[in-house]
Amino acid sequence: MKPRNRPQKVTAPPKREIKNTSEVARIEEVLAKVGRRVELAAGIGVSEGRISEYIAGKRLPTPEAWIKLGKLALEHGLPDPFYFWAKAGLDPESLGLMLNKVVEGRYLLMGETAPIPRFRVTDHGKEPAGPPVPLPVEFVPNPLATICLSVDIEWPGMVDSPKRVFIVDTSCEGAQDLSALWERVVMVRYAGDSGRTLPRGLYSGRLFLNMESTRVFQDPQNPRISGWLGGLFRHGSISAWLGEYIDAEGMRGIKPDDKEGRAIRWEEIQARARSEFRMRDGMTILGKVVGRLTGGLGVAEAKDAGRQE
Repeated sequence: MKPRNRPQKVTAPPKREIKNTSEVARIEEVLAKVGRRVELAAGIGVSEGRISEYIAGKRLPTPEAWIKLGKLALEHGLPDPFYFWAKAGLDPESLGLMLNKVVEGRYLLMGETAPIPRFRVTDHGKEPAGPPVPLPVEFVPNPLATICLSVDIEWPGMVDSPKRVFIVDTSCEGAQDLSALWERVVMVRYAGDSGRTLPRGLYSGRLFLNMESTRVFQDPQNPRISGWLGGLFRHGSISAWLGEYIDAEGMRGIKPDDKEGRAIRWEEIQARARSEFRMRDGMTILGKVVGRLTGGLGVAEAKDAGRQE
């Protein structure tokens, strides 16, 4: 007869093995930068034996450990710390919102201004143009992505230069989908073929679509809709052509006397034009203009941010 209350053997749950070898490779990259396993273990708050399990592919780091691995990757100059943070469930957009809130809260609690870095645009890109500019937080809705852009006199497109500094939110720099920027004041750079109609340079103005229905209905199968930047530029024009959108669907299938159908389709074309618009070669969005400083940095005349946008 078998004895009662015989102790049963308890089997430990199997450890999760790392199936993706790139995870091991990424951890090893951080280890190579940190130096020794004991130092890496101290950096992320685990035992040295746990590091060995990571490297052997026998255990996955916890979300907290992934976050600390990303921090170490950033501190040691590895190219993609977001890889580790994504493993912890954090995407770049969420991280950006979190950082903005931290910075915003810090400045609001201190009751001070935000130090916004100052740059100038050159043929090789942006370069530092002096110490940061202290700006009230109400003029800087997105402090981590905002810069003060000094405009030099050699840029032919800007009527405001010299001694004019634009406060630019660069979170939309190089944007492909311009649907959120239409009717906003933006700054663009044109580096394409120089011509009489638009010299190379910097341009600032309000984005808008050419809504002339005659152009759309003259070629109902492939209506062409132009994008323009409205403003006063040094070379005398009141607008700059940004490019053209051609809608392949057009008014196809809509009868000429179907006014309601044409109106609905026209709204659809406008929506597609805003989201799928492609700018001409050489045009680059630098950002949204949220304000301007005039008369040098000694006299600040900031325009209303809401009205500017």
